[in-house]
Amino acid sequence: DASGDISIANIPNEINGVRVVSINADVFSGNLTLEKIVIPDGITTIEKNAFSECASLTSVELPKNLTKIGELAFAKCVSLRQIDIPDSVSDIGEYAFAGCSDLESIVLPGDIIVIETGVFSDCINLENVEIPNSVITIGSSAFSGCISLENIILPNSVAEIKSFAFARCSNLERISIPAGVMSIGLGTFYDCYSLGSLNYLGSVQQWNNIEEISRLIIPSYDENEEEMQLKFRDVINYSNNDSIIWVDIENGKIKFDPASGTIIDVINEASKITIPSVVNGIKVISIGYSAFSECVDLTEVVLSSGISQINTLAFANCSSLKSISIPSSVTKIGDWAFVECNSLEEITIPNGVTKIGTHTFTECSSLKSIKIPDSVVEISQWAFAHCSNLEEVTIPSSVTEIGDWAFLLCRKLTNVTIPDSITKVSTGVFAHCTSLESIVIPEGVMKIGESAFAECINLKSIVIPESVQEIGEFAFSECNNLEDIEMPDSLTIW
Repeated sequence: DASGDISIANIPNEINGVRVVSINADVFSGNLTLEKIVIPDGITTIEKNAFSECASLTSVELPKNLTKIGELAFAKCVSLRQIDIPDSVSDIGEYAFAGCSDLESIVLPGDIIVIETGVFSDCINLENVEIPNSVITIGSSAFSGCISLENIILPNSVAEIKSFAFARCSNLERISIPAGVMSIGLGTFYDCYSLGSLNYLGSVQQWNNIEEISRLIIPSYDENEEEMQLKFRDVINYSNNDSIIWVDIENGKIKFDPASGTIIDVINEASKITIPSVVNGIKVISIGYSAFSECVDLTEVVLSSGISQINTLAFANCSSLKSISIPSSVTKIGDWAFVECNSLEEITIPNGVTKIGTHTFTECSSLKSIKIPDSVVEISQWAFAHCSNLEEVTIPSSVTEIGDWAFLLCRKLTNVTIPDSITKVSTGVFAHCTSLESIVIPEGVMKIGESAFAECINLKSIVIPESVQEIGEFAFSECNNLEDIEMPDSLTIW
């Protein structure tokens, strides 16, 4: 313990003839008088919380052969303006410098592969960050709340940007994302309301294929400030696509990428729009990321034959959209594609689509029935959640997986048949389906997940087969009218 009233700490090389190689967890944590630390070259590891909340600490000399800085090691060292991290460091733990509010610049060493969760979160004076070409992953909230960051350049090595990585960087104006990025997480640029330019170094097609891109939505905003109500696509520049053009079509204009056959954006001048199969002699293949999102006056869309992909957020928040004609050529409907299309009354999913994505039809509150074709093998989490008027759904035997909360709050759903192909009833999958009166779980199901039928207040009977081995917590919570339930002898956990 070194929490006493000291202002300078010179860490010795040896103690009682024993070489010092590590600074233990919490050893200086909360020392309010410590201003300077000198750590000798023999030390290779600084453990968790070693110097956290040393509020007066302004100077740190790290050894040249240091390899690890542990979790929260310098967290909330609010007077620390600069620290030189030696090139020998290959591991910087989660939240290691979080809340270092005076820290102005940082140069990361060349052997860092992962920038861990929250490492520089809430470093409110951090203006300059140099990320080496070794970094593959930028962790969740790694730079969140760094409100002085205006520009950041990501090296070509980066393949994954996790959720909220740059959230609340309110002065971030521009960022370049390498073509090699394969995954971008939830809310990566949430509250980055100064972001005016996102330069993507790949193609439109590569952008549409990035995993988890569905929640890459620009800033929350004050609803009274209309100029801040931006669609995320408005700030994206595709560096490798000089051929992108605007084309006049009947009842509107489309922004088109001939290289990938993708419609990127649309301006609708009427309530109905028909997307042609060919633009300037090039086949239209794909409705791109967020292409029609927030077209609030659009009531009807006709997609021509030949289009094969409807990508992430393609028609999100089209609040007046009542009908859309999807051709049989479509084989992919992306995550969040029709989220909050709360006037959509009917939709036919083509036989060829294999997956209903995450949140694809969430809050389509006017949707009354839907037939899922035999080609579908997966219904992802939240796929039909909050479809409050959905009365009937047919799930074919081709479906092998129904994700968590897939039919949450479908309050008018009276009848659903779970096919024999299902082996797990997922968490919350039919929770708050208050009109469900009976359910038959097929033989072959081994687990009923947590809250699977929670608050199905009109559920009167349920058949649980002998194959079920586990029933999760709250699976039938508040099913107050449940009269008939038979527990199989196979149960081991319930």
